[in-house]
Formats: sequence, C-alpha cells, structure tokens
Amino acid sequence: MRSLDLRSMLFIPAHMDRFVEKVLEMTGDKAPSAVILDLEDGVPEHLKSAARGALARQVLKLSKRYPVFVRINSLDSRHWLRDLEASAIEGVAGLVIPKVRSSGEVVTVDRVLGFFEDERGLEGGGLAIMPIIEATNAVLAAHEIALSSRRIIALGFGSGDYALDMGRFWWKDGVEYGIARSLVAMMAKAAGVLPIDGVYMDLEDLEGLKRDTMLSRRLGYEGRMVVHPSQIPVVNKYYLASDVEVELSRRIVEEYERAAREGRGAIRVDGLLVDYLHYKMAKRILEKAGLRG
Repeated sequence: MRSLDLRSMLFIPAHMDRFVEKVLEMTGDKAPSAVILDLEDGVPEHLKSAARGALARQVLKLSKRYPVFVRINSLDSRHWLRDLEASAIEGVAGLVIPKVRSSGEVVTVDRVLGFFEDERGLEGGGLAIMPIIEATNAVLAAHEIALSSRRIIALGFGSGDYALDMGRFWWKDGVEYGIARSLVAMMAKAAGVLPIDGVYMDLEDLEGLKRDTMLSRRLGYEGRMVVHPSQIPVVNKYYLASDVEVELSRRIVEEYERAAREGRGAIRVDGLLVDYLHYKMAKRILEKAGLRG
C-alpha cells in the first residue's frame, strides 16, 4: 500500500454537489489532505440510493486533486454491500469502514473488495481500508483489527460514538474518551498503520481545535477527520512539528553529532539532557519536516 498524507480528511456528503465544487476551489493550507465521500451519517436514509448514484461523478472530479476515500455504512446496516459495489471504482483510494467491532468485519470487506477488483479489472488489493474504532469492545480489539488486512493503511478513532457506547455525553474536553483515544493511537502504531483522530465537535471553537489537535499529535495521531472547511488550516498546521520543535531538533542533531565525534554520548542542550534517544527523535522530526538532519 502506498503511503498517503492524511493530516486532514474532510467529510463530504456524496449527494452534495455544491460541497464538492467548493472543495475543488480550495488551495494551499486551506485544502484538505484527502476527502471522504460520505454515504453514512452525512446522508439521510431516504437519500442513500441517490448518494450512491452520485458517487462515480464525484470521484471523477475529486480524484484529479485529492486522494478520495468513501465512508460506507456499517456492516450491521442494510446498505453496506451496495455501498461497496458503488465504491469499488477507478479513482477511489480507499474505503472508510465505520463502527468496526471485530477483525472479521474487515476480512469480509477485504474479500468483497477483492471480488469487485477482479471483476472490474482493478489492481488487486489496490483499494485501501481505514476502519474506525467507535465502541468499547472495538478499542479492546483495535490491534487485532489493525492487523486483519494488508489493505489497512490507517486506523481511525470515533469519539462521538465511543462516548455514546459508554453512556456519556460527547464533551469536547475529551475526558470521556481520553483513555480509549490513547489506546487506539498506540494500537495503530504497534500495527504499523497511521492513527487518525476523530472529529472535533465544536465548529466555532478553532482555538479549542488547535489545543486538541496539538494534544492529538502528542498522543501519536498523524491526522484527523474534519467536517467543516474552517477546521482544515488549523489541522494542517498543528499536525506538523512547530518551528520551535524544528529549531530545537536541528540544534540537538548538530550538537550531538559534534559531541559524538569527541567521544561523548550525553550532552546538554538548553538545559535538557540529550542522549542517543533524543538524537533519534530529533532526526525523525527533521525528516518528517522534509529537512536534513
């Protein structure tokens, strides 16, 4: 599976043409890293069929600019198979599978996708999968789920449905889902796939989104799902290392390498004890920032 920048994954209801046109006009930091054409929660029940019917048209437009994912309905719905059939087309990068509770659900999706790929002459295994962990039992099975298919490139966390499963309200400070959020990130990293955080619920609170995204990155997440264009610039910026981190990392690399040539294995940088572990961390930050360490 090819690696993708999934810092900001914008949901677009698949039946909403005007939203698609707006996304095509976005540029720079205001543009999402990827789009998710939604067939699930963003589409009313009576419009599910129309959204599936619009999918090919939307994919044709969007795939020229963005990696395009499709969120199908969950496997406990009556829609999921028809959703998969509509989604297994040229231009779709992958499928987002909501409310996954077990590895068996992912295996089922994997096999059905394989059938459609073979039938339609698509690259075998080319359609990626991102399961979303949204329930208590799914959190406990997250590592197994993340390893259940070679198609999986990312593991998402759905805080709203998780809070619902816990019988609690979805407050934006994250207390209700904090432990689960950390566990999903850890399980994704352990499986070698990208952890992708869930939606920040308060669309008006961009300062809160900034703080939450900075926390999310510290927990290990590499990106998050967003539902409004105003959230995109904040998310794009704060999943990257800050200027302060980059500058400190550069100094750590330079001073540690100088010390190593002199036979020293531990030094101080701005009062911080720096050894080989910190040197490796700093190198990784510079590499992800596209800078030479």
